[in-house]
Amino acid sequence: NLDKLTRALTQALSGLRTPEEKIAALCKKYADLMQEHRELQTTVKNVDKQYNTVSKEKDRLQVEHSKAVLGRSKLENLCRELQKQNRQVKEDSVMRAREEEERRKEISNHFKHTLG
Repeated sequence: NLDKLTRALTQALSGLRTPEEKIAALCKKYADLMQEHRELQTTVKNVDKQYNTVSKEKDRLQVEHSKAVLGRSKLENLCRELQKQNRQVKEDSVMRAREEEERRKEISNHFKHTLG
């Protein structure tokens, strides 16, 4: 690639007559390249800033996601525990209702035998 550029530059300079014209053309080319280099440096700096900003945002979002996943896991565990407690309360209520019904029947039978 460098050979191509050298050949292109040599060919462009060969069209000029005097050494002064060739030096002026080289100076102009050098000034253009320096300007392009400065512009590219600015672009690189801006892209680096954007990259750093995006990278920080990505890291922040990953932390936020991790916290959300952990929170979700805790909520799921709490829901399972609550469901377990609800089942236990329901079973206890049914058992108490049966016991109360049995006690009521016993008392009723006892009164029937006492009165009867």
